[in-house]
Amino acid sequence: MPSQDWFPMAAQELNAPDPTTAGLAPGMTMLAHISMRGDIRGQVGSWLGAIGSGLALEGMMSAPASLGPPHLSPGLEYQLLYPYGLKTPWMAGGQPCGSAGLGLGCIGLRFRLSLETAPFFSCTYDVTFVDGTRLDDVPSPGMASVPSGPAVEAVRVKLKPSPPLPVLVLNDLDRGMPPPWGESPLDDQTIRLRLLSPAFATRRPTIRNAGLIPAEFWAAMEGSWQRGVFAPRPISFRLLNGAFVAHEGLVFDREMQALAGTTRLFEAATVAEMRAEAAAMRTGHDARRINGFSVLCKTRAVQNFGHYLIDMFPKAWLAHRLLAPQGLTFIVHDSALMPVIRDSLTIIGIRPEAIVATGNAPVVCERLLVIDGLTSHGDYQSPICVQALSDLAERLPAAPFPKLFIRRQSRKRPLINEAEVERVLTARGFIAVDPGQMSLAEQIVLFKGARIVVGALGAAMTNIVFCAPGATVVALTAASFPDTFFWYLSQHRGHHYTEVRGPDASADPALPEPWETGFTIGAADLDYLATL
Repeated sequence: MPSQDWFPMAAQELNAPDPTTAGLAPGMTMLAHISMRGDIRGQVGSWLGAIGSGLALEGMMSAPASLGPPHLSPGLEYQLLYPYGLKTPWMAGGQPCGSAGLGLGCIGLRFRLSLETAPFFSCTYDVTFVDGTRLDDVPSPGMASVPSGPAVEAVRVKLKPSPPLPVLVLNDLDRGMPPPWGESPLDDQTIRLRLLSPAFATRRPTIRNAGLIPAEFWAAMEGSWQRGVFAPRPISFRLLNGAFVAHEGLVFDREMQALAGTTRLFEAATVAEMRAEAAAMRTGHDARRINGFSVLCKTRAVQNFGHYLIDMFPKAWLAHRLLAPQGLTFIVHDSALMPVIRDSLTIIGIRPEAIVATGNAPVVCERLLVIDGLTSHGDYQSPICVQALSDLAERLPAAPFPKLFIRRQSRKRPLINEAEVERVLTARGFIAVDPGQMSLAEQIVLFKGARIVVGALGAAMTNIVFCAPGATVVALTAASFPDTFFWYLSQHRGHHYTEVRGPDASADPALPEPWETGFTIGAADLDYLATL
């Protein structure tokens, strides 16, 4: 392809005011190089080229998006197809694309929105060819071409605002503003988009036997319980080229620097080991490669049902909702949880072939999107996480079982007198269930119809997110268990939330996690459960 000194009028034309574009967002002007005619000017929404002229479009260029808010300033990227399968690279607004002065007309072309603006617009295009063929409403990023190979004659790009989303765009942030706005350096060029998670209000939980909670564990939860209102919080979309993904979501850039937000909960030795393995693969050129545009949808605790639903699935949901036309690949972890992962993603419309499962071994990603800010375990949980799961459940019916007791089939944090609790509750009309033996859809249907849910805190209780607002949730747990995960879920869903704390099975003060030994529910609390 020729050098970029063609389009001689580009510099002055793209920057010159034009009364015909009044009222349009900045960055909407387009140029084309037409055979035997030269450069012509147009704009998004009108034809670029002359229908019926028989003159081929040889190259094109759109103006760069302005520095204004991305929801007001769409940015286009484009690619042209020439005979013999020759394609140009994807070019961004402000960059010429194609040939000029060579008499070589393109035989196809396609467009897509830039990452920053894709959430806020949809893109289609109409194309005519020199043989009279016309294609209308080609969806981005589909290639508009005809099998017989005639040259493109004219194109009309059409952009429409997408439906409003439950997030706001952060723009022109003041560097002097206090956290959380300053969490990520504003000159970090990997951050391509910031969204604002909505504020939300909370109520303190009702706690039975609060006096049993050790002071240090009470303090760990009190920081969240006493807030009352959580301010809006930014969600960052980072785009890295040629990055490595290893283990349960560790990310290393091209210089083998770990992305800070992905190292949480990893030991330093594990990070160092994965960095060395990724560096060796880069040198040896034998790493598994994921081409195109991929989204990181795995974090620490990848095999935990609850952490998948709250920490990982919402990232896939958000990226799919905002950027589906970009042809995304979703990177998940290969584990026993894969049936749940595949079911959840296909329910919301993600194609099975777009789901890529990786293990601990590093893989290199051509373009990797990393979403950060939705959750911080124990400290924060965005309402967007719950909205994602509400959307997942929307297509499924509700079961006719209003009272559920959730068995906990785990050696960790066991409810030691679970059988006794179950007898009390089944006598009150509860049905006892083990969600771990059900498919994801069966769990959603079951909890969607429940009005009262009782169970020991654990992964299966994450399903309370599918209960309707106004449902009653009674969480049974060890006195020392310092967890706010399920409280956040109930706050977002508008549940009546009560915790029943039982004494730890071991009173050994030397145990770092005494709750792991299990707990019991006492006689007075069994009487309370008998009133439900």
